[in-house]
Amino acid sequence: MNYSFDLLDLPFQALKSGKKRIETRTKVPQNMTPYENMKPGDTIVFEHEITKEKLIMEIVGIRHYKNVAELLDSEGQENVMSYDTSREEAIKSWDKLTGYIEGMRKYGIWAIEVKPLPTQSEEQINLVPYDPTWSTEFEKEKKLIEATIGEWTVGGIHHVGSTAVDGLSAKPIIDIMVGVENLEKAKPLIEKLTKIQYCYFPYKPELMLWFCKPSPYKRTHHLYLMEPSHPEWKARLSFRDYLRNHQEARDEYQDLKERLAEKFKDDREAYTEAKSKFIERIVKEAEINHVR
Repeated sequence: MNYSFDLLDLPFQALKSGKKRIETRTKVPQNMTPYENMKPGDTIVFEHEITKEKLIMEIVGIRHYKNVAELLDSEGQENVMSYDTSREEAIKSWDKLTGYIEGMRKYGIWAIEVKPLPTQSEEQINLVPYDPTWSTEFEKEKKLIEATIGEWTVGGIHHVGSTAVDGLSAKPIIDIMVGVENLEKAKPLIEKLTKIQYCYFPYKPELMLWFCKPSPYKRTHHLYLMEPSHPEWKARLSFRDYLRNHQEARDEYQDLKERLAEKFKDDREAYTEAKSKFIERIVKEAEINHVR
């Protein structure tokens, strides 16, 4: 299972440097993560609240306590705190966190022991010939998504990206776009989607809630929760449909992808950015031809 948490600078740097090895959490109205379901081997992505730097760590152990005093006695203040302070001030520091007094009274507090994952790089960009089973894989995943968050979706669940275009080579990753009424109100779905192995990352958060499955290092699916009223929603469907119906454009895109995959094999962001002008041109052409 994968989890994602934002962190302020001090705790982020303490985890990064190894000064602390235990992150503590309780349930609060704005974050009802099921900590009781965490287990060793699960991963947590800690994101710096300002710089957006990420730490990917593995859970070593998860322990529950009734209160902070019990936590400090058992775990050791030096393993829990991000800075040096007295025991009295340490206990008070939790009370200053929004919702923590009530949360700890109701749910207790969890000590999440973590360790850094071995240094890994994201998968290289590897294009493979079109595989007709991709559409079958999408339909299978669509049913799973419907069963998990179907009641919150609007505008449908769509297969997009290169694996949705017959005859087009692609990275073997199924791209799925799901409509939601409001991104902010859809944030509770992050927790629900972790249960089917989707890992959330705050990539382009003004546009979508972005997920990959099962991890950044071995992706089989990408999932985007988007508002159908956003222009990008229509653009992605238009681009897909135009390529499906225009062989010349499909061949041109195929050639572009192959050249860029060779040039930017280890840089996904550069690969994606280098395709943007072509995509913008095709979307405009689709609008002129009234595709979608």
